Amino acid sequence: MLLDKTFEDHLPKLSRIHLDYNLTDQAYTFHLHGDETEMVYIASGKGMYMINHQYFHVEKGDFLIIERGFVHAGTSSSHDPMRALVAVVSDLHWKSDEYPENVIAPVSYPVIRAEEHIHFISGSLAELYYLTKEPNANKDLCQLILASLLVFLRSNYMYVKPFWEIHHNPVADDILSYIYTHYAENITLEHLSQQFYMSAGHINHLLQKEFHVSPINYLIDVRLSKAKNFLLNTNMNIPDIAYTTGYNNPAHFTKLFLKRTGYSPSDYRLLHANIVADEPAVPDIFA
Repeated sequence: MLLDKTFEDHLPKLSRIHLDYNLTDQAYTFHLHGDETEMVYIASGKGMYMINHQYFHVEKGDFLIIERGFVHAGTSSSHDPMRALVAVVSDLHWKSDEYPENVIAPVSYPVIRAEEHIHFISGSLAELYYLTKEPNANKDLCQLILASLLVFLRSNYMYVKPFWEIHHNPVADDILSYIYTHYAENITLEHLSQQFYMSAGHINHLLQKEFHVSPINYLIDVRLSKAKNFLLNTNMNIPDIAYTTGYNNPAHFTKLFLKRTGYSPSDYRLLHANIVADEPAVPDIFA
């Protein structure tokens, strides 16, 4: 089988796939995936993505490949909010000495605008989305579709010009990744100082320099971003959301949420309830 000759001992895995509807007041938080690649199809709307400190305007029909270890974040246009289909790939190992754990070369341009191929790319992602929504999802079929899509992308977009310079500060990235992964824990500057064997002042300077945010404010951003997701996509009550996102005092969580967003958690949920309810269970990505 061709795929057996292309990948190492096993096919790559689809870690998750979901539909993102980016509300105009809800920007994605800076984050990175240490061992996963994120693929994003912009199904509608316009916005901007920051990938490794470079900014890319995106719109309906664009496809992004965000390789492992790339710090990234996105935000919507206030007039035309983005809706995106996002697939996250893990356990990718090509039988190749050239970037064996990347979908394409890391220096390749991360935004693909190819009208002749976009229906195949977006259609493959949509099919994966449909399959994972079924009660007894066929995981083997999902893996085959994913593997075929990855082979197609690597064959056609391994080196996409213009090449871009990759800005990378591994220490700052590691600190960011640690906070993002452990956001629910009791993280303090002292804790980070012990974890990374450097002074709290130096850690604060690094994140301010690279991402223009202090470690504690970044922690708050991540926690509230996660809280918004729980408010919009689950029936969890407010105290449980507070505990899940690292706040042992629900009253403090509510006060902080109100200060940062202008709404209480309950009001935020009610405000956006109609937007979430209007989203189809299965997106028509060609609409």
